[in-house]
Formats: sequence, structure tokens, C-alpha cells
Amino acid sequence: MYSQYVMPSEHLLDVARAMAEAAVAYLAALTPHQRELSLFPFEETHRTLWEFEPLGAGNPRYGVPWPDLTSHQQQLLRELLRTGLGDQGLVKAETIREVETIQHPDQGTRSYSVWFYGAPSLERPWTWRFEGHHLSATFTICGGEISNTPLFVGVSPTCVHDNTDNPDVPVGTRAMPVEEDTSRALWESLDEAQRELCSIPLPDMMMRTPHVDRVERLPPQGIRVDALRPEQREWVHRLMRTFMGNVAPPLATRRYEEWVSAGQDELWLSAARANIRSEPWGHARPDGYYYRLQGPTFLIEFDDVQWGWQDTGHIHSMWRDYEDDFGFRLLRSYNTRMR
Repeated sequence: MYSQYVMPSEHLLDVARAMAEAAVAYLAALTPHQRELSLFPFEETHRTLWEFEPLGAGNPRYGVPWPDLTSHQQQLLRELLRTGLGDQGLVKAETIREVETIQHPDQGTRSYSVWFYGAPSLERPWTWRFEGHHLSATFTICGGEISNTPLFVGVSPTCVHDNTDNPDVPVGTRAMPVEEDTSRALWESLDEAQRELCSIPLPDMMMRTPHVDRVERLPPQGIRVDALRPEQREWVHRLMRTFMGNVAPPLATRRYEEWVSAGQDELWLSAARANIRSEPWGHARPDGYYYRLQGPTFLIEFDDVQWGWQDTGHIHSMWRDYEDDFGFRLLRSYNTRMR
């Protein structure tokens, strides 16, 4: 699906350079003990292990917990996050972190931290990950190219109705309004025949947005997006722009170009409604739904099936690259060139 090697654009080189500089500045501001918690060899086996559960519910989390950083260290971390997530993604990440204090006031923001595999560099491969409950962003940098998947973004509650546990989070706060509203508008716009074409059985809860190191390429399912009505196609493209907009603009542009060159017409939409009887513990909402956008090179999942905190929704969304999660494709190309 991809060419073997694509020369990085000047814009991507600028992002890779900014990432390395921001990472070096952050690591330099840590104490020796904090640095020991945050920096691992690139070959470390847990480089491809990621998680989005609360603390203590899944894989270990490394790095220095957000509340244990000084205000100066937190600002340096924000600058690093901005290089990867861009302004839109950074605002979303900050909002998710704030909303977490509503759902888990006992943990607050302790589940959020950043850590590194390999020394930040423009010459040799390295990876950094920012992770916490409902958020996992992994960036692998190699030869000026950047992999930005897997990228997991979620939130609960989807809208804050009661901010008693943290009055600093305004009532009405929504971390993912575009994804939520556009998805629902798209679903409601489908006529009966379209819904029949795009409907799939609801995957098991553990199979939706799974935190695995690789995802298998799925056969086309549902309805081709180019068979939708023009206004429906625009909603799909708005969703695509929103998901891709969760990373820095030069990265989003590169991903969009890869999608177009691999076959823009080969984009499929499939969806499922909640099945209360099949969802464990009565978690499914009567109006809950799940959908996939599948392209030749990527998979996007959006899961809003479960009840969320304060009787709202509970969103899990994931962006995966079939060939380049964790920089697998970039590393193959790099290793070939280094022989």
C-alpha cells in the first residue's frame, strides 16, 4: 500500500526537529531519578505495549505522574505535546485530563505521564508516548519521518453535568463534541437501505478499540463512502479531518496524502447499534452506537456504546495504521538503508 521510502518533507523535518528539541529540554529538566523513570532503551519490549485504562487496571505506566512535575516541567511537557498533537490535539488532551478529575477524583491526574524509548535524535530512531486514562499517543521518529499511531482518544463523561468534585472544570465541558455530534448526525441521516448496507454485528466489548500491538487488516465491510449522498460524504470527511487533526498539521497532511495515494475511493463505513442483552453488566445505552472507517492503510473506530459517568456517553476512539503502528514500516525502511 505504501512506497518503500518517501523522503520526509521540510515540514515533517521541522516537526521531527521540534520534537527532539522539546524532548531534550523536558528530559534535561528532570531530576536523575525522574529521568530514570522516563527513559528506556529503544529495544525495550514494552515499547509496543500501550494502555488507556485507569491506573492499576492494565499495563504498567512509566514516566513521572503529572502532579509530581513542577510547573516548569509541566510547561515543558506541554510544549512537547504541542509538537505532536498540534493545537487542536493539545486542547483535547488537556480537556480529557481535566474531565478525568470528575470521573476519578481519587486518582486525579496521576495516570498521565510521558516516557521515551531511545535518546531524542534526528539520526537514530526513538519513540515517545504520552498516556493516561482515555488517552494514549505514541510517536516514533525515524530519519525525519514520524509515525503517529496508535492514537487512542476517549472521554467519560462526554458532557460534565456536575462539577462538584472539581469546580475548575466548567459545567457543560465536552472534550469530543465534533466527533460525537457529527457521528450522530451521520447515523441519523442514513436511510433504511443505507443502514442495512452498513450494519454489522456489534463486536464484543473487549474487541472494540483493543490495546494490542498490531491490528489485522479487515476485509471491506459496510457501505462505500462514495456511495453516500454528498452531505453524508461531507460528514464522513469532517470526521476524517477531525481525527487527523488530533496530530500536528504537517503530520495530518502527510496522513491525508497517504490515504489519497493508497486509494481515497476505498473508504468504507460500517456501524452497529448497542445490544443491551449482549453487553456485560448492563453497560449498553439504548441509543449507543459504534462505527468503523476503514481505508486501504488505516482503521478508525468510534465506540459510544456504554453508559458514561453522570449518565452521559462513554467514548473510546482509535486510529490505527495497518503497516506503520509504532513506526514498523519506517523501521523496516531504516534498517534496509543502514545495511
